[in-house]
Amino acid sequence: MMELSTVLWNAEYADSTLVCFRQTQATDRYGFARNTEAQFTFTGIVTPETGDELERTAAGAYTNARITIHTPFQLSAGDQTQDADIVLWQGRRYTVTGVKDYSAFGFVCATGELLPLNG
Repeated sequence: MMELSTVLWNAEYADSTLVCFRQTQATDRYGFARNTEAQFTFTGIVTPETGDELERTAAGAYTNARITIHTPFQLSAGDQTQDADIVLWQGRRYTVTGVKDYSAFGFVCATGELLPLNG
């Protein structure tokens, strides 16, 4: 059985320039919610799940793409208490849409979808 952590930390495969943007929310003393964005640099292996796909709808056209990330960094697809993480890879931002937890083996496998370029 291969030890995956050796691959995850191998500079030949791993990308150490990945950035995770995570929204945290706190309530101030007046009861108002305040969002704060935390930024984390992490290492992982990123593979395209799909190439860029042009989607045409009645409202217009947009590009869709998905990636898979294997990393020891605990990414989040969000829940009732926190928004999904945003990952910056090769100058493009992807929303984490799913996370498979293999932390017993030292990593997670996350899926990300390209954020629309126009916001």
